Amino acid sequence: MNDRTLNRPPTAIVVGGSLAGLMTSLTLSRVGVAVTLLERSGPGRSRGGGLLVSDGLVERVTGWGLVPGSPRVPTTLSGGMHSWHTIFTALYAAVEHDPGVTVIHNARVTSADQGDSAAWATADDGRVFRADVVIGADGHRSVVRAAVAPSHPDATFAGYLVWIATMEETGLPESIRGHRAFDQNVFLGDDDAMLLGGSFPGEDGGTERGRRTIGWAVYDSTHNDLLYRNGNVQGSVVHHSVSADEIPDELAEQLARMGRGRWSPQWTEVMQASLRAGRVIGTPISEYVPHHVVNGRLAIVGDAAHVATPMTGSGFTQALDDAEVLADVIEAAARRGLDGRLIADALLKYEKKRLRSAQSSVQSGQTFSRRFSPAA
Repeated sequence: MNDRTLNRPPTAIVVGGSLAGLMTSLTLSRVGVAVTLLERSGPGRSRGGGLLVSDGLVERVTGWGLVPGSPRVPTTLSGGMHSWHTIFTALYAAVEHDPGVTVIHNARVTSADQGDSAAWATADDGRVFRADVVIGADGHRSVVRAAVAPSHPDATFAGYLVWIATMEETGLPESIRGHRAFDQNVFLGDDDAMLLGGSFPGEDGGTERGRRTIGWAVYDSTHNDLLYRNGNVQGSVVHHSVSADEIPDELAEQLARMGRGRWSPQWTEVMQASLRAGRVIGTPISEYVPHHVVNGRLAIVGDAAHVATPMTGSGFTQALDDAEVLADVIEAAARRGLDGRLIADALLKYEKKRLRSAQSSVQSGQTFSRRFSPAA
């Protein structure tokens, strides 16, 4: 029996509920795909620094609010810099309001595979989730990538890490709260450490001095020994970040000293306040240049498909482009039927449209990594 006789919508499993997974779920739902989003953790997440988004991001990925009679987005985002948490919250609110997306938390996927008539993802508790396609949006240590590109499954450590934090201005010392030093984005540094800093709307949306969120990221090539010693990096593969409670007092003091004399007193004090508040995490940087992003009914998007240093500033935009192109090709295939050949052909069109751009983005960042890192 041909699938096209079933008169049903196409179905997709999206593995990973971070930004790429949320955007992919919403764009697929927008074109009529029934999506099951599998997220390994429970509800509620907060991490990361700041990202630049275009005006109307949520409207763009959902299609809501763009034509008369369409739903209104639950949370809109203005164009500009926003904290990772603010963007995640807005996208997750849209997912919660989207009847075409079912979110399943605490589903830790351990493998993905496919057959002639379906693809599936298997969780560590034995549950198997089946659909027409499985899309990996599961980050730099992607499980789905191992099924898409089994000969090239791992992103590799780039030889440095980034210390990241955000602080509400209301939580900063009074001496620097609302300081004009935070009015402009900054890029400061030398061969061992670089600081990127800036401000964006606060948790209440405030943009005036004293109510903003201050974010910073320090690129650091001097603490790789810590990463290997603690198991954050094993061999050439990044396994996990350095959490706030893994930063001992001695290391916190080293990071504080890193800023003194290098950067303005205000940015140095923001770093110190963030460390005292336990708001700092260390992210070892991985890089992955894809050879393929599709295998039959399986595809990967975002950091699962291409991992570039944050210095490129392109990761979020690349993930959005992945989500939109993927939705377009699946929508076109669904009009013709849902048999395996048509779906595989559609996903190959996604690869053809996205692969070169993804490769170029990662490779452009590798130029910086090789210059900055002694291990690169």
